[in-house]
Amino acid sequence: QLDRLDLDADPVVAALGLRTVIDFRTDAERADHPDRIPAGARVLIGDVLADKLNSARMPAAVQLKDLLSDPAVAEEHLGGGRAQALFADTYRSFVNSGSAQAAYRMLLTEAADADSGPLLFHCTAGK
Repeated sequence: QLDRLDLDADPVVAALGLRTVIDFRTDAERADHPDRIPAGARVLIGDVLADKLNSARMPAAVQLKDLLSDPAVAEEHLGGGRAQALFADTYRSFVNSGSAQAAYRMLLTEAADADSGPLLFHCTAGK
């Protein structure tokens, strides 16, 4: 997690000489835990869930922290197999939504460009 990056404490990461960082996180995730980027590295945003979050139905997986704070609300929204269905729907959007496909296209395009490397890409949970 780059919000905890301390190049002085982690000389291995500092020695990589990162030139490009691709961040697949949502706006909220980036706001909650902003990356610490090595000097000289450029940041590219590829919000994989942008289409999902901008749709009429925000996935419960993104709201999980709020939902779990109240057991009655959690049961209402996640009980009876709804949690599994919501997570499956969210995970499918990781590959079939336009925003996800655009993010991965950017990753592959940048990875193919020798001038972009060393390149690091990340999300919040490592999916």
